[in-house]
Amino acid sequence: MARRSLFAVEGTPGPSSVKPLTETLKVRIPTKKEKKMKQQLIDARKKCHRLQMQLVRNRKVRPTTAAEVAQAASNFMKPVAHKLFCAQLKLFTKSKYGRRWTGEMKDFALSLYFHSPRCYRFLRKILFLPSRSTLKRFEARVPLNTGVHNFIIDFFKKEVPKWPEEKKICTLVFDEVSIKKNLQYNVGQDKIVGVVDRGLSRKNVIANQALVAMVKGTVTSWKQVVGHWFTSGVEPATCIHEAVYQCLDQLTSAGLRIKLLICDQGAKNRSVVKRMGITAEMPYFMFQEKQIFFMWDSPHLIKSMRNNLLTYNYKWKTGVAKWEHINETVKCDDPLRLRLLPKVNIGHVDFKKNSFKKMKVKLATQVLSRSMSTALLVLQMKGILPADSVHTAECVQDLNDLFDCFNSSKRFDKLSYRHAFSSSSRHKVFLQDMLKHLTISQFLGAPRQPDCVRGWVLNIRSLLMLF
Repeated sequence: MARRSLFAVEGTPGPSSVKPLTETLKVRIPTKKEKKMKQQLIDARKKCHRLQMQLVRNRKVRPTTAAEVAQAASNFMKPVAHKLFCAQLKLFTKSKYGRRWTGEMKDFALSLYFHSPRCYRFLRKILFLPSRSTLKRFEARVPLNTGVHNFIIDFFKKEVPKWPEEKKICTLVFDEVSIKKNLQYNVGQDKIVGVVDRGLSRKNVIANQALVAMVKGTVTSWKQVVGHWFTSGVEPATCIHEAVYQCLDQLTSAGLRIKLLICDQGAKNRSVVKRMGITAEMPYFMFQEKQIFFMWDSPHLIKSMRNNLLTYNYKWKTGVAKWEHINETVKCDDPLRLRLLPKVNIGHVDFKKNSFKKMKVKLATQVLSRSMSTALLVLQMKGILPADSVHTAECVQDLNDLFDCFNSSKRFDKLSYRHAFSSSSRHKVFLQDMLKHLTISQFLGAPRQPDCVRGWVLNIRSLLMLF
């Protein structure tokens, strides 16, 4: 039997059945758009492969530590902010019972709490901060005894010799504040706190006042409390006199140059000033053969001027200033008044319901201001106020400028007197003119002229002699 062939041999095609090669293969040439899309597909595949390999490598790299994050953050933060940031990183993994605070962190938290307790309580909900009890324990470590604070004096003795001469020039400020009567046992000092305590002696009388002394830079901006004493209303003025001289002696020995002494016009303070021999004609006293000038607290003076205007008319220059003009201006319903005095309302002139508002200096300065003077003149021109209200406007403007001279907050200011005083500034001419008018001004009908007018006279002479 013949073997069957694996291949089938067909007959040779004839000439009529043969087709051209181009018709059989039909080769198609790609267009430019197709070539471009093909290249994009190749590039995308390569990129995908590269990213996959990078992902594999990144999985093998160790994670970044908190120390590395803190080190990197130091280039973008201030030192205090960086320390706070590092503390948050460190405490994130700790429980509330395992948190520990550095001394710098406690100092920062204590400063923040003193600025605003309410803000501190809010921030504790967001950040890791020490509790109030922790801050109390930290604060109790400071040896804060009554009298002159010795640790502050020791600090001054160490640092003041390094200061430039202009930074050593300073002002001593003292003031008495009312406190609630209370007795408390101090475990650290083993004594009862809350009785009259002058530092060197104590009395078995519950204190209701505290005397605080603070020193502040005159040329440069710095301030520091240097002592405190617990007193009572029945204590004589000699205790304040002794405390002031203790501060002067200690601060002078530390190298500070005290040029000015400031306090308010309380009854005890007036007695102390009289005891020192200070008068409007001689607004200074001698201490260790050096002149120390004296000034009354200018916010207290402007508040006293407002309080006396409530009761008496004030003879000023060629006219009379009256509180009723200010009262009518505030109560006026003219639309222009609201634009001229947007911050002043009925609470600035009516103290029957809340007499405590008389203690606020802010209300007095907003009433005796440049805006009030402008409003008085505008309403007088419109016929709403009487013609003699121009004298009230003039007095208010002068008192505003006088207060600005003693309450400057800027180094330069072309429009007002609220800038730094110097021997060549325009303050000198204005103050000399105010001194002339203040010496002959008076509150009409007052049984005795208030101390605030004489206080302005003393302040002006002291400031002119100081420069």
